[in-house]
Amino acid sequence: MEENKTLEEKNIIEKHTFDKQFKLSVALIDLENRIKDLDVRTRALEEAMHFFVQWYNEKERVDILVPEHLKEYTKK
Repeated sequence: MEENKTLEEKNIIEKHTFDKQFKLSVALIDLENRIKDLDVRTRALEEAMHFFVQWYNEKERVDILVPEHLKEYTKK
């Protein structure tokens, strides 16, 4: 395993190997925390999408302000 990698570049085995021993319990706790975080984010996105669908169905118009640097993606 490369020692030069940053924490973000390492895979799960590399992140949780200490003194040439893989710490399974620490890896599982880390994965559980990541799953919980992703679950919270997914629920927030679902809630936001639900809000926008309701808003659009009521207004039936698109008048969302888009930053200038993103306008190229809205011209379709």
